Amino acid sequence: MNGNDNTMMAKIGGLTTLLQNTQAKMESSLTAKLTKRYIGCFIDDGNRHLSHNYKNLGHGITLAKCRENCKGYRYLGLQNSDQCFCGNQLVNAKYPKRPDSDCRYACKGEPSRKCGSAWRNSIYTDVSLSLYHYMCKNIVGSENHVNTIRLMNAVCDNVSRDKTRVDIASGSFGEGLQMLGSDLDIMWVLQFIEVHDTTTSKVVNPIKPYLSLTTDDTKPGFAMLRLHHLLIYLPDSGTVFLPFTFDVHVQFGVILTCQHL
Repeated sequence: MNGNDNTMMAKIGGLTTLLQNTQAKMESSLTAKLTKRYIGCFIDDGNRHLSHNYKNLGHGITLAKCRENCKGYRYLGLQNSDQCFCGNQLVNAKYPKRPDSDCRYACKGEPSRKCGSAWRNSIYTDVSLSLYHYMCKNIVGSENHVNTIRLMNAVCDNVSRDKTRVDIASGSFGEGLQMLGSDLDIMWVLQFIEVHDTTTSKVVNPIKPYLSLTTDDTKPGFAMLRLHHLLIYLPDSGTVFLPFTFDVHVQFGVILTCQHL
């Protein structure tokens, strides 16, 4: 290895270290944000900034217990060292943000954490709900948007169906997710083919092609379909029924493409 090679290896090593350090800092920053979840100190009054599910947790108050009490709400407030408030609206001109020093009381059950003070809320957010609302607003679309796409797919399915088959839209776009990379899968339910769990089923139609279902010796999520009867069309004779069993197994990754009776 010559001098140029050594220089190149040193540059690659330095670049690798830089990337690793940058990744570590990003992960650390993200972890801190997710762990902290703290928004700030806010004014309160008798009408309440966060007006739902109030509970005085007394000497047992902790952030975790208040979060449990406020499950389903976007925000929670710790006040006066022992009170817990819940709500979904943060921005309100009546309740402006104040310096963190205004929320100076320690939580009675968690002294290392501040639990507001008199008429002051230390407000935190529920990350899972915040992420949900962020994704709805910026990535996935609103609930109405998703439902509109689902309705559109259902209408298309109904319009395209006939006596021989039923179309079912699936995939992420079929479920209403209109994102980059969303896929649309179309499943066909063939009306002229029947699938049964046993070959001795009393509902077997003898003049229809049918398959029997077995899950023996198959991978999880898969099934084996054995073709028992087959209809073929001959130009001179029309439709001909072949009443014998084909000892052939066909494997499908998704059983829902078959019509079960």
